[in-house]
Amino acid sequence: MGNKYEYTGVSTSSSPSGKNKNTRRGPVEQARCILHTVYERVKGYAVFTILTVVGLFHFLYGMILLPVKVLSPTIFRHACSFVLSYSVPGFLCVPFSWCGTKLVINGLQFFEARRDENALFLANHNARIDWIIGLFMGSVVNQRVSFVTEAFIMILPIIGWFRYLVEDMFVFRSFKQDKDRMEKNIQAFHDSKCTRWVFLCPEGAIVDFSHADK
Repeated sequence: MGNKYEYTGVSTSSSPSGKNKNTRRGPVEQARCILHTVYERVKGYAVFTILTVVGLFHFLYGMILLPVKVLSPTIFRHACSFVLSYSVPGFLCVPFSWCGTKLVINGLQFFEARRDENALFLANHNARIDWIIGLFMGSVVNQRVSFVTEAFIMILPIIGWFRYLVEDMFVFRSFKQDKDRMEKNIQAFHDSKCTRWVFLCPEGAIVDFSHADK
């Protein structure tokens, strides 16, 4: 299946003559492989749990601010921007600091020049963590980030609910349905004088040719 570690005691390698021969792993090596696999899985579950808990706090922040939206949508949007400026770096701490994710930025001055400005960023949908990259780019210059994403995202527990509260643009991939809603969303932020960066992946699908997607 292409896994780095195998669970069986026999692995297959190629001999100089071109014929395969069986080599048997010792019990110590088998145990080491199994322990490493268990460690990686537990680590993955732990990281996912922490991200979920942090996302839950984000959602609770939004729920606390929600009554303000009824009184003044403008104050609500600016309050959300203030909360996001502190909460998003905490969320990004897990993938970037704890998990060691590395991001190479070319042309950082391009992003810095658009600090405190409205901007639309188009990007290839290369992986399932593109939205995290978008949040990171905004946090570098303390800029609020929104996304144009599929409508089903807003029903995802915690993270999706939170992105709905902070008024991301959710689309049904039908221009007739999406046009008015997107225009109202954009106009509402302009009227509130609340700046943000909007990230959009035009493909609408992940450009990923990994084994899991074949």
